[in-house]
Amino acid sequence: MSNLGNIELPEIVQKILAKTEDIGFPMVSEPLVGSLLRTFVTSKASGHFLELGTGTGVATGWILDGMDAQSKLIM
Repeated sequence: MSNLGNIELPEIVQKILAKTEDIGFPMVSEPLVGSLLRTFVTSKASGHFLELGTGTGVATGWILDGMDAQSKLIM
């Protein structure tokens, strides 16, 4: 994981951000928002999460990073 200040960026988020920058998409979830999403998801073991993506998948990457093996992501 890369580090942004004191926020750890998951590897998948780093990859998505690189591709997002390549295509010039300006509206991505900021690291503080992503970290909050990961925290919420981590706090609900075996949870079911709905992601209504409108961008390149940065928020989804944060959600996936916080999920345990029994959780499900609905897209």
